[in-house]
This record gives sequence, C-alpha cells and structure tokens, in this order.
Amino acid sequence: MRVVLVLVAHSGRTLQLGSVQPTTRVGAVQEVLEELTGITVSEQIAMCRGTRLEPSHCLSVYELPTEDGTSAEDSPVFLYSKAYIRPGACLPAEEVLPKFVPKPYPLGELNAEHPLQRAASPLVRALPDYELRFQHQQVTAQEFWDVSQKYFQHCQQLLSEQEVQSRTIDAARANIQLHFNSISRAFTEFLNGFHQQQGLHGEVLREFERDMDVLMGTELCPGLRTEKWEKLVDLLPEGKLRQWAESCRKAHRHFAEKVADLEGLFSVLKSDVEALFMQAPSVDLDDLGLLLADKEHLLEEHGSIIQVLSKDLATVRKLVEDTVKLLGSERLSSGAVHDACGAMESMDESHTGQFIPRMKECTAMLEEFCSHCLECKNRMTRDVLGQLQLISTQQSKIRDMKNKLAAFKEVAGKQDEAFAELMLVRRIPAAYKAALSECIRRKAWMEMYSGQAVRLAEHMGKVRTREVAKRETIQKEISCFLPTEMYSRMGLMEQPPHCQITVPAGEDKLLPVTIHDVRRITSISGSNLSKGKLEAHGSDASQTGAPPSPSTESSEIEGGPMYHPTNKQGQDLELENAKLRADLASQIAARHVQYLERPYFMEVGVTGKSGQQAQEPQQQDQGEVGDSAKQEVVNKFSEALKAQERLNGQLESRLADETRQKQTYESRIFELEDKLEELTKRVESQAGGGNEVVVNLNITVSDGDPGRCLAASEASGVEYRPKSKGELELLGALPDDPS
Repeated sequence: MRVVLVLVAHSGRTLQLGSVQPTTRVGAVQEVLEELTGITVSEQIAMCRGTRLEPSHCLSVYELPTEDGTSAEDSPVFLYSKAYIRPGACLPAEEVLPKFVPKPYPLGELNAEHPLQRAASPLVRALPDYELRFQHQQVTAQEFWDVSQKYFQHCQQLLSEQEVQSRTIDAARANIQLHFNSISRAFTEFLNGFHQQQGLHGEVLREFERDMDVLMGTELCPGLRTEKWEKLVDLLPEGKLRQWAESCRKAHRHFAEKVADLEGLFSVLKSDVEALFMQAPSVDLDDLGLLLADKEHLLEEHGSIIQVLSKDLATVRKLVEDTVKLLGSERLSSGAVHDACGAMESMDESHTGQFIPRMKECTAMLEEFCSHCLECKNRMTRDVLGQLQLISTQQSKIRDMKNKLAAFKEVAGKQDEAFAELMLVRRIPAAYKAALSECIRRKAWMEMYSGQAVRLAEHMGKVRTREVAKRETIQKEISCFLPTEMYSRMGLMEQPPHCQITVPAGEDKLLPVTIHDVRRITSISGSNLSKGKLEAHGSDASQTGAPPSPSTESSEIEGGPMYHPTNKQGQDLELENAKLRADLASQIAARHVQYLERPYFMEVGVTGKSGQQAQEPQQQDQGEVGDSAKQEVVNKFSEALKAQERLNGQLESRLADETRQKQTYESRIFELEDKLEELTKRVESQAGGGNEVVVNLNITVSDGDPGRCLAASEASGVEYRPKSKGELELLGALPDDPS
C-alpha cells in the first residue's frame, strides 16, 4: 500500500497517510493534516528531502508516496508550524501526565450455604475465605499490571516522539547547512572578485598621473599634427577625465568600506550558524532509551507475581473442591488435609505482605519514570522549538545576505564600468601604436606585392619566350608538308599574347612612419619591448639574412601556385627586408589590437597583482617574442615535412598511373599483332593454293616526323592515326585486289 509518513515537529507525532496516489496534490494532503494536527494550511511548512512541498504540485514531483512503510521511514515528510518557529513565538502548553489508577475490586462475602461451613475443623471452614481472598489478590494484581503497562507504553510513546523531534531538528539543520554553504560559496566568489577588482582599480588610480604624463609626453607624428592635435593627450578631455578619476577614487574608497562592513556581517552570520550546529538538545535520548529498557524488568516482575497468584488461586480452588468431596468421610479428619488447609495461611501472608506491595511499588516506579519521560519531552519540545526559531532567524539573515550580495555585485559592475573610462589613458597609446604599426605593415606589404608582381612579370616573359620558340619549331616541321595559307587559316600563325602586370598606386596616402617612431612610443610608455630589445631584434634579422617565421600574409604573397621563384641577391634581399618589416609590424599591431579587444578587468591575474604586470601588451617579455618565433619555425619545418610526404605520395601515385598506362599500351600492341596475323591468314586463304601474296607493312613510330608515318601508311594500304605516347591504331583493311 502506498503511504506517506508525516513527522510533526512541535509534538513529535507520527502520522501515516494511506490511500494516497502520486497524482494527489500536496494541497489536498495539507487539508487532511489540518484536520489531524490542527495546523492550518497557511501555517504549514512541509519538507521532504530538503525541498519544500508546494501545494499546487503533485506528490509524484517529490517521489511520493512510497511503496511501503520501510521506504516511508527513509523519506518522511517533516511538518513545521509557522506559529511556533517565528522568532519570539509563544511555546505550546506543556503536556500533562495522564493519571492511570487501578480500579478497586471489592472483596466478596462468604456464602453461608457453602458446604465447608458445616465442617467441624476451623481450618476446613476457612478454606472458602482463602479462596475469596486469593481471587481478590489476583484481580488487584491484574489491575496494577494493566496500569504499569499503560505507563510503560506511554514512556515508549514519549521517547518515540522525542526521536521524531530530534529528526525534525536534524532536517532543519541540514536545510540551513545547505543554504549557508550556498551563500558562503557566493560570498567567497564575491570577495575573490572584489579583491581582484580592488587591486586593478587601485593600480589604475595610482598610475593615473603617470599614464597622463605618458600621454602628455607622447607627440604625434608630424603628418598627424594639427591645431587641435599635437600630443596624445589632446585626443582626450583631460579636465573631465581628471574629475572622473577623483570621483572614481572616492567611490573606490567608499565601496571598500561597505565591503568591510559586509565581511563583518558575514562573520557574525557564520559564527551564529556554527554555534547553532554546536548546540545539542538537553535530553540524551540514548540514555533515556537505556533507562526505558532497564524499566522493562519491572513488567517482567509484574508478570511473575501474577503467575504466582494465579497458581495459588488454582491450588486453593482445587483444595476446596477436594475437601467438599471428603465431607462425611473419615479421611477429612486426616492430618494431610489439615496440613494443606494450614498452608493457606502462610500463602495469604506472602500475598498480602510481599506480592501486592511489590506490585504497587513497581507501578509507582513506572509512574515516576513516565513522569521523568514527560519532563524530558517538554524540555525537548522547548529545545526543538527554540532551535527552530534560531534557524528561522538565521534563514532570514541568509536571505538578507543573499540580497545584499546581489546589490554589491551590481555596484561592483558599475564600478567596473566607471573605471573602464579611466582605462582610456592606457588604451589610447595602444591604439595609436597599433595604427602606426599597421601603416608600416601596409607599406611593407605594398613593397612585397610590387616586388612579387615584377618577378611574376619576368617569369611570364620567360614562359612566353619558350612558347614562341616552341611554335616556331613546330611551324618549321609542318611547313614542308602543308601550305602556309592552310596553316594560317588554322590560326596557327598567331603569336602568344604579352602578359602585362600593373600595380596601381593605392597606398600613397599612408602616413610616412617608420619602426623608429613605434620604438620611441614604446620606450616612453615603459614597455617591456624596449628600444634596445627592438633594435637587437632588427639587427639580428638583418645581419643573418634569415627572417623570422613569416606570417600567413607574407607567405601568401611570397609563393603562389603558379611558380616558385629562385632567390636572387638583389631583389630577394629587398623582398626579405620588406617581409621582415611587415612581420614585425604585424606582430606589434596584432598584440595591441588583442589588448584593446579584451575586457579591462582581465589585465590583472587571479592573485590580484598589479603594477607592471597589468600594463599593455608591450610589457610582455621579449623572450616571448623569441619563443613565438622559434615555435613558428618549428611549425613551418613540420609543415615542410608534411608537404614532402604529400609530394612523395603524389609521385608514387603518378608512377603507378604510368605503369598502368604502359601495361595498357602493351596489351594494345599484342592485340594489334593478333589482328595482323589473322588478316595475313585470311589473305592467304583467299589467294588459293598456288598464288603467294606478300603484304609489306612498314609502320614507323615517330613523334617528330608525322609526314613520314603518313607516307608509310599510304604505301602499305593501312590507315594510320597517331596517338599519344606513340600509340598506333589500325583502322583500314587490305586493298580489294590482293595481287
């Protein structure tokens, strides 16, 4: 049967709801709980597996109900009342111990008509009285037994309710632990971002005046100077920027103070939550359970006494029956009967002096222990509700901290936007150097482009010269066989066209800037690519004549699919020099453009370090440039090896094609020889027995003199058509007259 187990926090009651389906709404279950617990639906908080149950959802959303009671124990629904967990809420009235009193059983009167009343011996006459007394004692003991059972069961119920309350408080602690861990992670992430942001903003404010001095000390190139623009600082509204810097400085300091206050609030919240977890209930349920188990022997003792009393009652009844049977006989006066009747007195004294008082004592002890359990239950209720109120208070603080974190993150974002304006003092020089480097790159690219065009024109001229010579050679060979007019009408008298390559001057508007201008700006900005390092880089490249790894752009210009020019000392040195300048300018421009594209808050590492490490890309070590050049060389060498492998594969494929073509030619030759042999036999058979016919076929394969091949075919009577690679095809037949 599908069930839902509900544990009520303030009372410790356990409710098992049956006949529920996964499609049952939570709201319907809460209405049933209102009838059972008296907690209105609006005041109920139902939790399962750390999730609050929504009235509009079905039970299946929370994997409820479970298949059986065992599964329900593992996934109970904890029910809390808002009326008791609000801070400062009144506690429910303490429970009162129910009073269980044994029902008095009156002692019955002796029947005067009893047969033993006529016996002569007083011992025999006393037997019916003992029977009544023993019966009264047995009933009295049974009443005490029932009362003790009720007290013991009530103790078990109180202990079970306290265990339920303990589970509810553990579930509430687990829930606040989850929320606190979440807000703790969010606060730690915020603090890390804040310290990183503070380091960057502080460095920007500290270096603002120096950055402004750099702008003021950086003069524009002569070609860019106007009445409004003489230095880089003229590109910015200096006065407004300084006012903005002062405003950012105040906001930076004020925000740091507010975050310090927030840290204090979080520390208090953390201490309160930790203290909440350290607080233990005032009732030790394990000890209470051991005491309850120890009190169980009182019930066992009760049972033993009742068994003795029942046995004695049966004994006296048996004795009375036997004595009645012996009335009027001589055996009634025997000593055995009198001894048995005399033993009843000692048994009665044992019942009234030991057994009944002991049962009263055991019942009183169980009542006292039940009172102790009830006191523990009331203490547990106070502790649980007190802790629930504290948890509710901490939950409210956690929600407030979450809202404050959201507000502080928004303020931090606005601070980033404000300081982004100050970053113009660093981004303007980077953009200016990137633009100058682009001018240098374009100018060098134009030189390379023009140089390659000249080399291409020279190459195409050589190609045309070879074509003219080839056409003249072919014309000389054919002119002796065909008329010139026919040759001309075929269009074979035309000469190959000239290849004219012109490069229009499209870059004359470029600013006449050199790499020295970029070096000068680099040294002023305090770049890590200092002037000396740049000069060393340029001198090494010029002295060795080996360029650094060319960029993709220069590689595309240098070599094309049409030809691969050989190196000449004059032109190649100029092209290599232009390529070096283009690569260097391209690297500088690309680095500064990348610096401009990334967000400014990425300029500080995770540790929040500032200073020269947070400067422009100029501050990268020159060794990185050398390492990148080496890496490019390695990449180029790897690409060359791959190209060589591809070339080897192409050559092997071409060799295989040539081999297959050769085999095709050989098979064709064998086929033609077979046809020739067959034709010869046919002619001999047609000529008759005595006439011998001789057919002379002079087939000459010559790629250089097709005229002679044609003459030979006419003399032999076989049509000839030359094919590629000297292939011959026999298409005709023998003349009609074989003679």
